[in-house]
Amino acid sequence: IRDIFLVPAPHIAALFHGGTPNGRYEKELVLQRIKEPLVSSTRQDDIENAIHTTLKNKETLLLEAGIGNGKYTALVKAILKHHEGTKEKTLISVASTGLQEILFNTIFPEFQKKNDTNGIVLVKEMQKYISPKRLAAYVDKPKKTPEEACFAAKIYLWSTYTENGEQDEISLTNEEYRRWENINVNPWQCDITTEPYLQKAYKKEENAAILVCYHRALAKEVMSPINHLKKIQNLVICEAHQFEKQVVAATSRIYSLDIIRERFPIPEAITQKLEFFFGMLGMIFNTFTTNPGDSLLIQDSHRNSKEWQQIRELFFGLVEQLKEGFDSNTSVYGELLEELSIIENLFSNEKQTSSAVLYQNHEEQIRLRYIPIETMDTLWNMDFFKEQTSRIFMSSIMRVAKSFDYIRDRLRIPETAKECVIPANPEITKNLKVI
Repeated sequence: IRDIFLVPAPHIAALFHGGTPNGRYEKELVLQRIKEPLVSSTRQDDIENAIHTTLKNKETLLLEAGIGNGKYTALVKAILKHHEGTKEKTLISVASTGLQEILFNTIFPEFQKKNDTNGIVLVKEMQKYISPKRLAAYVDKPKKTPEEACFAAKIYLWSTYTENGEQDEISLTNEEYRRWENINVNPWQCDITTEPYLQKAYKKEENAAILVCYHRALAKEVMSPINHLKKIQNLVICEAHQFEKQVVAATSRIYSLDIIRERFPIPEAITQKLEFFFGMLGMIFNTFTTNPGDSLLIQDSHRNSKEWQQIRELFFGLVEQLKEGFDSNTSVYGELLEELSIIENLFSNEKQTSSAVLYQNHEEQIRLRYIPIETMDTLWNMDFFKEQTSRIFMSSIMRVAKSFDYIRDRLRIPETAKECVIPANPEITKNLKVI
């Protein structure tokens, strides 16, 4: 930073010790200094022991570990210690991909083994991996636009030297991210058992002691018909206070005619029914709202209307037509059928387990946002969670009014779960000021 970073204005340079009027740095930055040397927290051992005891006794633990205690180091040490004696596999779920990368670049390297047998492996969604077969078909596609040709050349060049075939290895624009769906691993478009990069990743996961993913990816994976996460005996949910929010985001959907057209190469007959379907949703929206910028939460009064009955008939008629064409074109009909099956409850006469919001985008195209209601109940009932013997919910902030009751209720955590509170490291908190 000292060599390449120039501050253009004197008043900005003045914020740093060593900043001169011409904006160049001559001395160490104040922001790089620490007033007093930090003392390692003595509570790290307490965190490690609490986690190891939970794994050993096959229990559920609510752990609030304040900042500055090295909780992630303690977590990995406890898991690897437990793994040495039992060979049980543990999955750690964190709140974001950003935290994933931080952990892999800071905490985890010191524990990584030279071989994969006891390693720590990052779990990514299958759509993040390139499919060589689909890429070859895309490159050979005739009459490509200039933008498509540039994308094909860029990805093909990268594919000649990549070892893992992961999307995160290459920088893409927003438009290129959308084109990625034409060349990535898609279970409806290719045989995943023959995809080399995906199978290489699965092999690493199979031999790892610890798997790490983020909350959204975990929810999508375990609720997918093709779930490859198997034999996970222990689950650790980090930043547990964000888990429900991320799961809801992962399981909600946005539907519109233009989005479906872009994602699925659907026949004209299906397109016409979709046009009628979204046209009727637009009629409902215009009937019960006054401004284009409004949104409409679908309630019982809307479901009992004559228009909604027509929408229901259109939806199930569309589903039946997709089922009839499934055998002739599995890749086209199957993927769309799976996508629409997610919102089937919205149009059934059964108890509603989801809600829906209608709104318009800036081009006044109608959008249907699907939001599951009983998300956590649905999630915990998936087969994946029946294999686990221990669960740990961990975060720096979990209690409300010094009680775990709120998070117990939101995440459906049983009353038998143990509780543990480790205060923040005073060496960190004493320098913090409340603003």
